[in-house]
Amino acid sequence: MKANQAVATLEAPRGNEQWKASLPAQARPGPILRPDKPGSGICRYDTCETRGDPLSGQIVTALLGSIRVCHIKAAAHLSQRLHPLESYSWAPFLKIVFQKSGVSYLQQGNRRTVIDGGRWSIYDAARPYSVQNVVALEQIAILIPRDIKSPEIQLGVSLVPEASMKLDGMSAVLFNAAQSALAEADHMEESTRESLGDSILELAKLALFDRLGGASRIPMRDTFREKVKRYVLHNLADNELCVDSIAKALDCSKRYLHKGFAETGATLSQFIWSERLERARRDLACEALAHRSITEIAFNWGFVNSAHFSRRFHHRYGISPRDYRKRILSDRKQAALVN
Repeated sequence: MKANQAVATLEAPRGNEQWKASLPAQARPGPILRPDKPGSGICRYDTCETRGDPLSGQIVTALLGSIRVCHIKAAAHLSQRLHPLESYSWAPFLKIVFQKSGVSYLQQGNRRTVIDGGRWSIYDAARPYSVQNVVALEQIAILIPRDIKSPEIQLGVSLVPEASMKLDGMSAVLFNAAQSALAEADHMEESTRESLGDSILELAKLALFDRLGGASRIPMRDTFREKVKRYVLHNLADNELCVDSIAKALDCSKRYLHKGFAETGATLSQFIWSERLERARRDLACEALAHRSITEIAFNWGFVNSAHFSRRFHHRYGISPRDYRKRILSDRKQAALVN
């Protein structure tokens, strides 16, 4: 290793000191985490060699629900993971890297990939790896939770070529969306950022599907299930959305719909109600929607009975919708006063 290089694990922060505390002492790079303001969608992670940190650089991270989008600038360094991340206490990610400048040499198992400007790749950041960055670099990275149940994402990781991929087509659309998310996340409510994270994930699926020729490699049932999910998410607000209406819209039998979800551990109906609850929860936590009643929010996401919504919400999150909203908005006000 050259004198101006260092060893560091540069994974995206969670947005608070819990991230640093969750790493083993020998893996902590000593970050300074600076949310721009209370409830901010942007988190900054700075290091400086003159302060005794492993390297000089900055990671700016947009917090989009479970998805993280990072803008990384750093001096030459070696980033590596020596042990599987399951032995650590924070959530493992799959990492899509778009190289804006510099050259990165990725090694993971038998795979050796060169990622230079205008190219991209994906790897499992929870498995042991080594990334040698021989010059200063600038990257856009998308971190996707490793437990995402998506045939496109899983196929992308398993079939990614050893050579990095050219940034064009759907990958260019994904790259531009990621850059826009970084620029605008701090001007969005939390619920909007979470929805944007969902959109980034869908674009990532399409980019991998497009680049790897996945149409012929993903089992037909998995492809159909993704099609059903997209239809459901697009029509969640329709209170008449059900298995019957989906079967009619997609021109298939109800039996085939049920078979498509049999391997997921949840029925199609359970998926619909789960997604409705999550969208309602996001709206309840949104300050911009504080003037809307709980019933109005519930009805907006396809519920037709407020008591039914409250029961389902309490069963899912362990708290009533009213108490949840009160707690979230109160916590934000307190954080604003403290800061």
